[in-house]
Amino acid sequence: MIASASTGYLFEVFVLTFFSVYITYCLFLYINRIINKEYVAFGVLAVIYFLYFGLESSLFDTYFGKSALSSGIAEMLFSMFPAAVLWFLSCAYNRKFRVAERLAICSWMVFAAAAFLVHWRWTAFRGIFDICWTVLAIYTSILALVMSVEAHRQGFYESVPAVVGISGLVIGILLAGADNLGLISIPPHIPDIAVLFFSMNMKYGLIKRYAKYTNDIRHLSGSILTAQEEERKRISREIHDTVAQSLFAIKLNLQLTASRADQGGYRGVFQNMISEISKSIEDLRQIIAGLRPSFSEDYGIVEAMRAYADEYQKRFGIRVIIDSSKDIDRSVGNLKVKDNIYRIYQESLSNVLKHSEADTVTVSLHRLDNDIILEIADNGIGIDQRGVKNSPGIGITTMRERAEMLNGTFVMEGRRGRGTRVRVSVPV
Repeated sequence: MIASASTGYLFEVFVLTFFSVYITYCLFLYINRIINKEYVAFGVLAVIYFLYFGLESSLFDTYFGKSALSSGIAEMLFSMFPAAVLWFLSCAYNRKFRVAERLAICSWMVFAAAAFLVHWRWTAFRGIFDICWTVLAIYTSILALVMSVEAHRQGFYESVPAVVGISGLVIGILLAGADNLGLISIPPHIPDIAVLFFSMNMKYGLIKRYAKYTNDIRHLSGSILTAQEEERKRISREIHDTVAQSLFAIKLNLQLTASRADQGGYRGVFQNMISEISKSIEDLRQIIAGLRPSFSEDYGIVEAMRAYADEYQKRFGIRVIIDSSKDIDRSVGNLKVKDNIYRIYQESLSNVLKHSEADTVTVSLHRLDNDIILEIADNGIGIDQRGVKNSPGIGITTMRERAEMLNGTFVMEGRRGRGTRVRVSVPV
C-alpha cells in the first residue's frame, strides 16, 4: 500500500509538471505574439485539465483538503474538457463547427453546470448523470474521430499524430464511461494516461507545424531577398543600356551642334542643356550604383565599400573609416555573400544618416577563424535595446534576415549617447 501510494504521488507530480510545461509553452508563444487559434485552444485545453487534475490529486487533499465544492468544480472542469477538445480540433484543422459538433459542445457546457450541482448538492442524481455522461462521451468520441480522419484524408498537415492521439483519448473515455456504469473495473489514472497520450501527440504535431511555419517563413524571406537582388540587377541593366545610353547620345549630338552654332546666343543655350544632361547622367550612375554594387566575382567588396563611402562622405559630410584584412576579398569570394554583406553595409550607413546624428562611422571587415565579421559603429546618439526590438522600420529586420539567409548572426547594440554598433558574423 505504501509503495502504491508513493507511485500514485509520483504520477500526480509528473502529470502536473507535464501540463505546467505545456501551459508555459503556450504562454511563451502568446507573449511572442504567436496567437494562432490552435495554440490558444491547446493552451485552454491544457489549463482545464491541469486545474481538474490538481483539484482531484492527493496533493491538493494533503495541503488544502477536499470538499464538496472543490469536487464539484473538478467535475465541472472535467465535463468541459471534451468540449475543449472539439474546439481545439476545429481550430487545428481550420474548419467551422457543424451542427453535430455545436450540439456536443453545448451539451457539454450544460453537463459542466450539472456536474457542479450533482457533486455539490444533488448527489441523488449521480447515477443518471453517469449514464448521460457516458452516452455523450461516446458521441463526442465518434465526432472527434470523424474530424481527425477527414483531416487526414484531406492531407491536412500533421494529421497523423492527431488521429493517433484522438484514438488513444477515445479508448480512455470509453473505459472511464464503462467504469462509471459499473460494467468493468479499470486501474486508477487510466483516463489520465489517455489524456497524456493525446496531449503528447498533439504537442508533437503543433511543434512540427510551428517548425514548418518558421522554416517556410525563413525560406520565403530568403526567396524575396534573392528576387529583390535579381530585380535590382535587371533594373540597373535596363537603365544603363537604355536611358543612360540615350542621354549620352543626346549629349554628344548637342555638343556637336553647339560647336557649329553661330554666335547669336544659341551656344549658351546648348551649353546649359549639355550641363543638365551631364547632371542627369551622373544622377543615373548614382542610382545604378545604389541598385547594384559595381563588383563581380573578380572585383573586391572592399573596393565597392570604399567607393560607396567616398560618395557617402561627399554627399552627407559623414566620415567613413574602413578597416579590412588584406586577404578579405579572397575570403569573401561568393557573390551571394558579397551582395548581402554589401547591402547590410549600405542599410547600416542609411540608418546612421537617418537616426544617429553621428559625424564618424567606423567599418571593420575581417576574417576570424571560419567566419567573416562585419562591424559598423558610429559615434551618434545611440539606440537602446528597446528601440532595436520595437523599431517600426523594416531595415533592421531585413539586415537580420540577410545574415540568417547566409547562416550567420546579426547583433545590433547601442547606448544612449554612446553610439550604435552593428555586428554581422557569416560563416565562410
